[in-house]
Amino acid sequence: MSFHQTIYLDKEFISDLYEESTGQSPCVNITKAESANAGIKALFLRAAVSSTESKSYKISTSKMLKELQEELNEYEKLGYKIEEKIGYSSKYFWVSGSMSVETTTVSSRKENVKIDSSGVSTENVGEPQIKGIESYFCIEDINGNVFPLISSSEYFTSSLLDLINLAGTVIQAVNFNVEALIRILPARTSFNGWVAIPLIIRESSS
Repeated sequence: MSFHQTIYLDKEFISDLYEESTGQSPCVNITKAESANAGIKALFLRAAVSSTESKSYKISTSKMLKELQEELNEYEKLGYKIEEKIGYSSKYFWVSGSMSVETTTVSSRKENVKIDSSGVSTENVGEPQIKGIESYFCIEDINGNVFPLISSSEYFTSSLLDLINLAGTVIQAVNFNVEALIRILPARTSFNGWVAIPLIIRESSS
């Protein structure tokens, strides 16, 4: 995998996989630090804490990637539409498709809660109040699966994360052809798709 193709790379995942595969820790120094996000908005489907540890490695992530090609290729390629049900454990798959920036409207509404001998019931009161519009990265694969991504800012290459802020204003649309190793969680969004954590995202030619 060429570094020119890399969009997103979870260095923690790569270093942990390297240690499990080789039996040798690539870390030479670990510094724990509090991540105070006071005054900073935690965006939708974005990890609220950027990092709680700072690690130094004795070998580069690129070298670890090259040595882990066999292990990475052992992860299954997703070749079917995931069933509309929940309750299984999270799974790791390679997926192929397109990555875009999507938006959703965040709203709230008041509810009356009634408790009686028959149990607890709720009743919506008034119209929903729009709180804002949130943007997030999303992958739709060739099988029709939709994966809203929970991403961490430090794992994006260059300034690609800025596309979220520019999409819909300066930039009309964002669409990358990608291959990605993702961890699919047993959780569906209320609007569309299975929530997933990206581990490796790279541009593909098709």
